[in-house]
Amino acid sequence: MSFEIKVQLDGNITEKLAQLQKRVQDLTPLMRQIGYTLIDVVEQNFETESFLGRPWHPLAESTKRQKAKKGYEKILQNRGTLAESVDFVATKDKLVLGTNVEYAAIHQFGGDAGKNHRAHIPARPFLPIDENAKLPQKIEDEIVEAVEFFVKKAI
Repeated sequence: MSFEIKVQLDGNITEKLAQLQKRVQDLTPLMRQIGYTLIDVVEQNFETESFLGRPWHPLAESTKRQKAKKGYEKILQNRGTLAESVDFVATKDKLVLGTNVEYAAIHQFGGDAGKNHRAHIPARPFLPIDENAKLPQKIEDEIVEAVEFFVKKAI
């Protein structure tokens, strides 16, 4: 003999479950929130000339003098092109953050540049990833908070 119990959910619960299902299918608002969080980190890095509080490698004296002549004071911020270029695209299941500035990678990761690669550029990370291309724990924690808020709001 089989035994079956059917439970009918009231309208409010059914509505909330439908809202949650709809929101989980389209994560664009969550991805957008995460994108804004990461942009805030980038802006803070440029403002403080550091990566999450770790100061960027200082400029060489000759570079400081050249920048001073042109009226530029901050590292990586002559005209603001690099800082202003960082943006994101959020979709229902993905977030892409980056820049289209061709010299961004050399500043993010460091390396040899210039004619015959004679100039060594030290890494001055401005994007919210560490040297292993991972999100630092502090940023992961902020993203987890955003996800938790999104789910609570969806319920």
